[in-house]
Amino acid sequence: MLASKLKFVLILYLGSMIFLHVLLFLYVKQQARDGYSDFSIFYGAARILLSGQGGHLYENGLQLEVQRQFAPVARAHDGPLPYNHPPFEALFYLPFSYLPYWPAYLAWGSVNLLLLCGTLFLLRRHLQSVFRFSPWVPFMAILGFFPAAVAVMQGQDSILLLMLYSLTFLAMTRGSEFAAGCCLAFGLFKFHLVLPFVAILLLRRRMKFILGFLLVAGLLVLLSAALVGWKELVEYPRYVWQVNQSPPIKVIWPRNMPNLRGLIAGWTDRRPTPFWLDALILVTSSWALLWAAKRFDPAQWRDSRTSAMAFALAVIVTFLVGYHGYSQDLSILLLPLLLVAEWLFGGWKPNAWIRWSLLACLGVLFCTPIYVALVFQLKHLNVLAVALLLLAVSLGRALKSEQKEEPVTVPLAAS
Repeated sequence: MLASKLKFVLILYLGSMIFLHVLLFLYVKQQARDGYSDFSIFYGAARILLSGQGGHLYENGLQLEVQRQFAPVARAHDGPLPYNHPPFEALFYLPFSYLPYWPAYLAWGSVNLLLLCGTLFLLRRHLQSVFRFSPWVPFMAILGFFPAAVAVMQGQDSILLLMLYSLTFLAMTRGSEFAAGCCLAFGLFKFHLVLPFVAILLLRRRMKFILGFLLVAGLLVLLSAALVGWKELVEYPRYVWQVNQSPPIKVIWPRNMPNLRGLIAGWTDRRPTPFWLDALILVTSSWALLWAAKRFDPAQWRDSRTSAMAFALAVIVTFLVGYHGYSQDLSILLLPLLLVAEWLFGGWKPNAWIRWSLLACLGVLFCTPIYVALVFQLKHLNVLAVALLLLAVSLGRALKSEQKEEPVTVPLAAS
Protein backbone atom coordinates (compact mmCIF):
# COMPACT_ATOMS: atom_id res chain seq x y z
CA MET A 1 0.00 0.00 0.00
CA LEU A 2 2.80 2.42 0.93
CA ALA A 3 4.68 1.60 -2.29
CA SER A 4 1.54 2.25 -4.35
CA LYS A 5 0.98 5.62 -2.70
CA LEU A 6 4.62 6.60 -3.18
CA LYS A 7 4.44 5.58 -6.84
CA PHE A 8 1.31 7.66 -7.31
CA VAL A 9 2.89 10.70 -5.64
CA LEU A 10 6.09 10.44 -7.69
CA ILE A 11 4.24 10.05 -11.00
CA LEU A 12 1.96 12.97 -10.13
CA TYR A 13 4.93 15.12 -9.06
CA LEU A 14 7.08 14.37 -12.10
CA GLY A 15 4.07 14.69 -14.39
CA SER A 16 3.50 18.18 -12.98
CA MET A 17 7.12 19.10 -13.73
CA ILE A 18 6.78 17.85 -17.32
CA PHE A 19 3.57 19.87 -17.72
CA LEU A 20 5.41 22.99 -16.55
CA HIS A 21 8.15 22.33 -19.10
CA VAL A 22 5.58 22.07 -21.89
CA LEU A 23 4.09 25.39 -20.81
CA LEU A 24 7.55 26.94 -20.69
CA PHE A 25 8.32 25.74 -24.21
CA LEU A 26 5.06 27.21 -25.51
CA TYR A 27 6.01 30.48 -23.81
CA VAL A 28 9.48 30.68 -25.41
CA LYS A 29 8.59 29.06 -28.73
CA GLN A 30 8.44 32.31 -30.70
CA GLN A 31 11.70 33.52 -29.21
CA ALA A 32 13.30 30.25 -30.26
CA ARG A 33 11.97 30.71 -33.80
CA ASP A 34 13.43 34.21 -33.88
CA GLY A 35 16.89 32.90 -33.01
CA TYR A 36 17.22 33.87 -29.36
CA SER A 37 18.12 30.31 -28.30
CA ASP A 38 21.68 29.05 -27.87
CA PHE A 39 21.18 26.83 -30.90
CA SER A 40 21.93 29.88 -33.06
CA ILE A 41 25.55 29.73 -31.81
CA PHE A 42 26.12 26.21 -33.10
CA TYR A 43 24.02 26.61 -36.23
CA GLY A 44 25.93 29.77 -37.13
CA ALA A 45 29.31 28.10 -36.58
CA ALA A 46 28.28 25.20 -38.80
CA ARG A 47 27.16 27.63 -41.51
CA ILE A 48 30.57 29.31 -41.35
CA LEU A 49 32.28 25.97 -41.90
CA LEU A 50 29.86 25.15 -44.70
CA SER A 51 30.74 28.41 -46.45
CA GLY A 52 34.45 27.55 -46.35
CA GLN A 53 35.35 30.35 -43.91
CA GLY A 54 36.55 28.14 -41.06
CA GLY A 55 39.76 30.15 -40.82
CA HIS A 56 37.69 33.10 -39.55
CA LEU A 57 35.43 31.12 -37.21
CA TYR A 58 36.29 33.19 -34.13
CA GLU A 59 35.82 36.61 -35.70
CA ASN A 60 32.86 38.31 -34.02
CA GLY A 61 32.07 40.32 -37.14
CA LEU A 62 31.65 37.20 -39.26
CA GLN A 63 29.64 35.45 -36.55
CA LEU A 64 27.28 38.42 -36.35
CA GLU A 65 26.91 38.60 -40.13
CA VAL A 66 26.02 34.92 -40.38
CA GLN A 67 23.65 34.96 -37.39
CA ARG A 68 21.77 37.93 -38.85
CA GLN A 69 21.04 35.86 -41.96
CA PHE A 70 18.83 33.42 -40.06
CA ALA A 71 18.02 35.41 -36.89
CA PRO A 72 17.54 39.03 -38.05
CA VAL A 73 15.16 39.86 -35.19
CA ALA A 74 17.42 38.51 -32.44
CA ARG A 75 20.54 40.17 -33.86
CA ALA A 76 18.95 43.43 -35.06
CA HIS A 77 20.70 45.59 -32.47
CA ASP A 78 22.93 43.29 -30.40
CA GLY A 79 26.29 41.72 -31.11
CA PRO A 80 26.58 37.99 -31.84
CA LEU A 81 26.09 35.24 -29.34
CA PRO A 82 29.75 34.16 -29.48
CA TYR A 83 30.66 30.65 -30.54
CA ASN A 84 33.30 29.94 -27.90
CA HIS A 85 33.40 26.16 -28.23
CA PRO A 86 36.25 24.19 -29.84
CA PRO A 87 36.21 24.05 -33.66
CA PHE A 88 35.50 20.31 -33.91
CA GLU A 89 32.09 20.68 -32.26
CA ALA A 90 30.76 22.66 -35.20
CA LEU A 91 30.96 19.40 -37.17
CA PHE A 92 28.22 17.91 -34.97
CA TYR A 93 25.85 20.56 -36.27
CA LEU A 94 27.00 20.52 -39.89
CA PRO A 95 24.19 18.18 -41.10
CA PHE A 96 21.61 20.52 -39.53
CA SER A 97 23.06 23.57 -41.29
CA TYR A 98 21.65 22.27 -44.59
CA LEU A 99 18.16 22.88 -43.19
CA PRO A 100 16.47 26.25 -42.58
CA TYR A 101 16.95 27.46 -39.02
CA TRP A 102 13.61 26.46 -37.45
CA PRO A 103 13.49 22.91 -38.90
CA ALA A 104 17.15 22.51 -37.86
CA TYR A 105 16.26 23.63 -34.33
CA LEU A 106 13.42 21.11 -34.13
CA ALA A 107 15.61 18.34 -35.56
CA TRP A 108 18.35 18.96 -32.98
CA GLY A 109 15.73 19.06 -30.23
CA SER A 110 14.51 15.65 -31.39
CA VAL A 111 18.08 14.34 -31.30
CA ASN A 112 18.42 15.61 -27.72
CA LEU A 113 15.24 13.78 -26.68
CA LEU A 114 16.54 10.59 -28.31
CA LEU A 115 19.86 11.03 -26.48
CA LEU A 116 17.99 11.34 -23.19
CA CYS A 117 16.04 8.15 -23.80
CA GLY A 118 19.16 6.43 -25.13
CA THR A 119 21.07 7.33 -21.98
CA LEU A 120 18.34 5.81 -19.84
CA PHE A 121 18.36 2.68 -22.01
CA LEU A 122 22.14 2.35 -21.60
CA LEU A 123 21.90 2.73 -17.82
CA ARG A 124 18.94 0.36 -17.38
CA ARG A 125 21.12 -2.45 -15.94
CA HIS A 126 22.29 -0.07 -13.21
CA LEU A 127 18.76 1.20 -12.49
CA GLN A 128 16.98 -2.10 -11.97
CA SER A 129 15.42 -1.14 -8.64
CA VAL A 130 14.02 2.10 -10.08
CA PHE A 131 12.57 0.27 -13.09
CA ARG A 132 11.10 -2.43 -10.83
CA PHE A 133 9.45 0.24 -8.72
CA SER A 134 7.86 1.75 -11.82
CA PRO A 135 8.95 1.68 -15.48
CA TRP A 136 7.35 5.12 -15.88
CA VAL A 137 9.29 6.91 -13.14
CA PRO A 138 12.77 6.91 -14.77
CA PHE A 139 11.41 8.20 -18.10
CA MET A 140 9.36 10.85 -16.35
CA ALA A 141 12.39 11.77 -14.25
CA ILE A 142 14.56 12.61 -17.27
CA LEU A 143 11.76 14.64 -18.84
CA GLY A 144 10.87 16.26 -15.52
CA PHE A 145 14.42 17.44 -14.86
CA PHE A 146 14.46 21.18 -15.54
CA PRO A 147 18.11 21.38 -16.74
CA ALA A 148 17.47 18.69 -19.36
CA ALA A 149 14.30 20.49 -20.49
CA VAL A 150 16.22 23.77 -20.80
CA ALA A 151 18.99 22.03 -22.73
CA VAL A 152 16.39 20.81 -25.25
CA MET A 153 14.69 24.21 -25.51
CA GLN A 154 18.00 26.06 -25.88
CA GLY A 155 19.29 23.60 -28.46
CA GLN A 156 22.32 23.05 -26.23
CA ASP A 157 24.89 20.24 -26.24
CA SER A 158 24.74 19.31 -22.54
CA ILE A 159 22.67 16.17 -23.08
CA LEU A 160 25.31 14.86 -25.47
CA LEU A 161 27.85 15.31 -22.67
CA LEU A 162 25.50 13.40 -20.34
CA MET A 163 25.52 10.53 -22.82
CA LEU A 164 29.33 10.57 -22.97
CA TYR A 165 29.61 10.56 -19.17
CA SER A 166 27.22 7.60 -19.10
CA LEU A 167 29.32 5.72 -21.67
CA THR A 168 32.40 6.54 -19.59
CA PHE A 169 30.70 5.14 -16.48
CA LEU A 170 29.65 1.97 -18.30
CA ALA A 171 33.16 1.44 -19.67
CA MET A 172 34.61 1.76 -16.18
CA THR A 173 32.10 -0.72 -14.79
CA ARG A 174 33.59 -3.21 -17.20
CA GLY A 175 37.12 -2.31 -16.11
CA SER A 176 37.88 -0.73 -19.52
CA GLU A 177 39.54 2.46 -18.32
CA PHE A 178 41.27 3.11 -21.65
CA ALA A 179 37.90 3.03 -23.47
CA ALA A 180 36.41 5.21 -20.73
CA GLY A 181 39.09 7.84 -21.32
CA CYS A 182 38.44 7.72 -25.06
CA CYS A 183 34.70 8.23 -24.52
CA LEU A 184 35.08 11.20 -22.21
CA ALA A 185 37.58 12.94 -24.49
CA PHE A 186 34.82 13.42 -27.05
CA GLY A 187 33.18 15.65 -24.43
CA LEU A 188 35.94 18.24 -24.74
CA PHE A 189 33.49 20.50 -26.54
CA LYS A 190 32.68 21.43 -22.91
CA PHE A 191 36.25 21.08 -21.66
CA HIS A 192 35.48 23.00 -18.46
CA LEU A 193 33.10 20.18 -17.47
CA VAL A 194 35.51 17.41 -18.44
CA LEU A 195 39.02 18.44 -17.40
CA PRO A 196 38.23 18.54 -13.64
CA PHE A 197 37.05 14.92 -13.85
CA VAL A 198 40.25 14.02 -15.71
CA ALA A 199 42.26 15.82 -13.01
CA ILE A 200 40.64 13.62 -10.34
CA LEU A 201 41.66 10.46 -12.19
CA LEU A 202 45.12 11.87 -12.86
CA LEU A 203 45.55 12.46 -9.13
CA ARG A 204 44.56 8.80 -8.62
CA ARG A 205 47.09 7.79 -11.32
CA ARG A 206 44.54 5.98 -13.47
CA MET A 207 46.99 5.98 -16.38
CA LYS A 208 45.00 3.78 -18.77
CA PHE A 209 42.16 6.28 -18.56
CA ILE A 210 44.56 9.19 -19.09
CA LEU A 211 46.18 7.54 -22.12
CA GLY A 212 42.83 6.91 -23.78
CA PHE A 213 41.79 10.47 -23.07
CA LEU A 214 45.01 11.97 -24.46
CA LEU A 215 44.82 9.84 -27.61
CA VAL A 216 41.35 11.06 -28.60
CA ALA A 217 42.10 14.62 -27.40
CA GLY A 218 45.12 14.71 -29.70
CA LEU A 219 43.03 13.54 -32.65
CA LEU A 220 40.44 16.24 -31.91
CA VAL A 221 43.18 18.89 -31.88
CA LEU A 222 44.34 17.73 -35.31
CA LEU A 223 40.76 17.71 -36.58
CA SER A 224 40.20 21.25 -35.25
CA ALA A 225 43.39 22.44 -36.95
CA ALA A 226 42.21 20.93 -40.22
CA LEU A 227 38.91 22.83 -39.90
CA VAL A 228 40.17 26.30 -38.98
CA GLY A 229 43.95 26.24 -39.41
CA TRP A 230 46.68 26.30 -36.78
CA LYS A 231 46.71 30.10 -36.54
CA GLU A 232 43.02 30.29 -35.62
CA LEU A 233 43.35 27.31 -33.29
CA VAL A 234 46.24 28.90 -31.40
CA GLU A 235 44.16 32.08 -31.00
CA TYR A 236 41.20 30.12 -29.64
CA PRO A 237 42.21 30.16 -25.90
CA ARG A 238 42.70 33.94 -26.04
CA TYR A 239 39.28 34.35 -27.68
CA VAL A 240 37.60 32.24 -24.97
CA TRP A 241 39.27 34.28 -22.22
CA GLN A 242 38.24 37.56 -23.84
CA VAL A 243 34.61 36.40 -23.98
CA ASN A 244 34.81 35.35 -20.35
CA GLN A 245 36.17 38.74 -19.24
CA SER A 246 34.05 40.90 -21.56
CA PRO A 247 31.44 43.38 -20.23
CA PRO A 248 28.28 41.83 -21.77
CA ILE A 249 26.72 40.26 -18.70
CA LYS A 250 24.18 38.33 -20.78
CA VAL A 251 26.95 36.08 -22.09
CA ILE A 252 28.97 35.44 -18.90
CA TRP A 253 26.76 35.72 -15.85
CA PRO A 254 28.25 34.15 -12.68
CA ARG A 255 25.10 34.92 -10.69
CA ASN A 256 23.32 32.25 -12.76
CA MET A 257 26.09 29.68 -12.40
CA PRO A 258 25.22 27.07 -9.73
CA ASN A 259 28.88 26.22 -9.08
CA LEU A 260 31.70 27.43 -6.83
CA ARG A 261 32.46 30.33 -9.15
CA GLY A 262 28.84 31.47 -9.01
CA LEU A 263 28.61 31.00 -5.25
CA ILE A 264 31.78 33.04 -4.68
CA ALA A 265 31.72 35.65 -7.47
CA GLY A 266 28.04 35.70 -8.41
CA TRP A 267 27.19 38.62 -6.13
CA THR A 268 28.91 41.30 -8.22
CA ASP A 269 28.67 42.25 -11.89
CA ARG A 270 32.20 43.63 -12.07
CA ARG A 271 34.24 42.73 -15.17
CA PRO A 272 36.85 41.47 -14.94
CA THR A 273 36.37 39.61 -11.67
CA PRO A 274 38.59 41.02 -8.88
CA PHE A 275 41.84 39.09 -8.49
CA TRP A 276 41.14 38.06 -4.91
CA LEU A 277 37.86 36.44 -5.95
CA ASP A 278 39.58 34.50 -8.75
CA ALA A 279 42.21 33.40 -6.24
CA LEU A 280 39.52 32.24 -3.79
CA ILE A 281 37.78 30.30 -6.58
CA LEU A 282 41.06 28.64 -7.52
CA VAL A 283 41.85 27.64 -3.92
CA THR A 284 38.39 26.23 -3.15
CA SER A 285 38.22 24.40 -6.50
CA SER A 286 41.65 22.84 -5.94
CA TRP A 287 40.63 21.71 -2.47
CA ALA A 288 37.39 20.20 -3.82
CA LEU A 289 39.29 18.24 -6.49
CA LEU A 290 41.76 16.89 -3.92
CA TRP A 291 38.87 15.96 -1.61
CA ALA A 292 37.08 14.08 -4.41
CA ALA A 293 40.29 12.39 -5.56
CA LYS A 294 40.93 11.12 -2.03
CA ARG A 295 37.57 9.33 -2.15
CA PHE A 296 38.15 7.97 -5.66
CA ASP A 297 40.37 5.19 -4.33
CA PRO A 298 39.91 1.78 -6.00
CA ALA A 299 41.84 0.12 -3.15
CA GLN A 300 38.92 0.95 -0.83
CA TRP A 301 36.03 0.01 -3.13
CA ARG A 302 34.08 -2.77 -1.44
CA ASP A 303 31.46 -3.38 -4.12
CA SER A 304 29.73 -1.93 -7.18
CA ARG A 305 27.78 0.64 -5.15
CA THR A 306 30.91 2.03 -3.49
CA SER A 307 32.69 2.42 -6.82
CA ALA A 308 29.64 4.00 -8.45
CA MET A 309 29.38 6.41 -5.50
CA ALA A 310 32.95 7.53 -6.15
CA PHE A 311 32.14 8.10 -9.84
CA ALA A 312 28.94 10.02 -9.00
CA LEU A 313 30.82 12.18 -6.49
CA ALA A 314 33.51 12.93 -9.08
CA VAL A 315 30.88 14.12 -11.59
CA ILE A 316 29.22 16.39 -9.03
CA VAL A 317 32.53 17.92 -7.95
CA THR A 318 33.48 18.34 -11.62
CA PHE A 319 30.42 20.50 -12.16
CA LEU A 320 31.04 22.48 -8.97
CA VAL A 321 34.62 23.37 -9.92
CA GLY A 322 33.86 23.93 -13.61
CA TYR A 323 34.52 27.59 -14.37
CA HIS A 324 31.44 27.98 -16.54
CA GLY A 325 28.07 26.32 -16.08
CA TYR A 326 24.43 27.31 -16.44
CA SER A 327 21.18 25.50 -15.74
CA GLN A 328 21.33 23.39 -18.92
CA ASP A 329 24.79 22.16 -17.97
CA LEU A 330 23.32 20.57 -14.84
CA SER A 331 22.00 17.91 -17.24
CA ILE A 332 25.16 15.87 -16.62
CA LEU A 333 24.02 15.44 -13.01
CA LEU A 334 21.17 13.21 -14.18
CA LEU A 335 23.66 10.34 -14.05
CA PRO A 336 24.61 10.69 -10.34
CA LEU A 337 21.04 11.61 -9.39
CA LEU A 338 19.62 8.49 -11.04
CA LEU A 339 22.29 6.39 -9.34
CA VAL A 340 21.38 7.90 -5.96
CA ALA A 341 17.71 7.08 -6.61
CA GLU A 342 18.68 3.52 -7.52
CA TRP A 343 20.57 3.03 -4.25
CA LEU A 344 17.69 4.41 -2.19
CA PHE A 345 15.09 2.31 -4.03
CA GLY A 346 17.40 -0.71 -3.85
CA GLY A 347 17.30 -0.95 -0.08
CA TRP A 348 20.48 0.92 0.76
CA LYS A 349 20.27 2.02 4.41
CA PRO A 350 22.67 4.87 5.14
CA ASN A 351 22.34 6.72 8.44
CA ALA A 352 19.38 9.05 8.83
CA TRP A 353 21.38 12.26 8.22
CA ILE A 354 22.75 11.01 4.89
CA ARG A 355 19.42 9.54 3.78
CA TRP A 356 17.40 12.68 4.44
CA SER A 357 20.10 14.91 2.96
CA LEU A 358 20.08 12.92 -0.27
CA LEU A 359 16.28 12.92 -0.41
CA ALA A 360 16.21 16.68 0.17
CA CYS A 361 18.72 17.23 -2.63
CA LEU A 362 16.71 15.06 -5.00
CA GLY A 363 13.55 16.98 -4.11
CA VAL A 364 15.19 20.37 -4.71
CA LEU A 365 17.00 19.42 -7.92
CA PHE A 366 13.83 17.94 -9.46
CA CYS A 367 11.64 20.91 -8.50
CA THR A 368 11.05 23.14 -11.54
CA PRO A 369 9.43 26.03 -9.58
CA ILE A 370 12.67 26.45 -7.61
CA TYR A 371 14.65 26.85 -10.85
CA VAL A 372 12.07 29.24 -12.28
CA ALA A 373 12.16 31.40 -9.16
CA LEU A 374 15.96 31.46 -9.01
CA VAL A 375 16.46 32.11 -12.74
CA PHE A 376 13.63 34.47 -13.64
CA GLN A 377 12.62 36.12 -10.39
CA LEU A 378 15.67 36.30 -8.13
CA LYS A 379 18.19 35.97 -11.01
CA HIS A 380 20.53 34.09 -8.71
CA LEU A 381 20.71 30.45 -9.73
CA ASN A 382 24.11 30.40 -8.03
CA VAL A 383 22.21 29.74 -4.77
CA LEU A 384 21.53 26.22 -6.06
CA ALA A 385 25.23 25.47 -5.58
CA VAL A 386 24.40 25.06 -1.87
CA ALA A 387 22.24 22.02 -2.73
CA LEU A 388 25.02 20.59 -4.89
CA LEU A 389 27.52 21.06 -2.08
CA LEU A 390 25.16 19.28 0.32
CA LEU A 391 24.75 16.47 -2.22
CA ALA A 392 28.53 16.14 -2.57
CA VAL A 393 29.13 16.18 1.19
CA SER A 394 26.38 13.60 1.75
CA LEU A 395 27.83 11.27 -0.88
CA GLY A 396 31.31 11.82 0.53
CA ARG A 397 30.16 10.86 4.04
CA ALA A 398 28.27 7.86 2.66
CA LEU A 399 31.35 6.76 0.77
CA LYS A 400 33.52 7.15 3.86
CA SER A 401 31.12 5.07 5.96
CA GLU A 402 31.02 2.38 3.25
CA GLN A 403 34.82 2.24 3.17
CA LYS A 404 35.16 1.64 6.93
CA GLU A 405 34.83 -2.09 6.46
CA GLU A 406 37.68 -4.24 5.14
CA PRO A 407 38.56 -2.84 1.67
CA VAL A 408 38.52 -5.07 -1.37
CA THR A 409 40.02 -4.08 -4.72
CA VAL A 410 37.38 -4.37 -7.46
CA PRO A 411 36.77 -2.78 -10.87
CA LEU A 412 34.44 0.20 -10.87
CA ALA A 413 30.96 -1.19 -10.17
CA ALA A 414 31.98 -4.72 -11.10
CA SER A 415 28.97 -6.97 -11.29
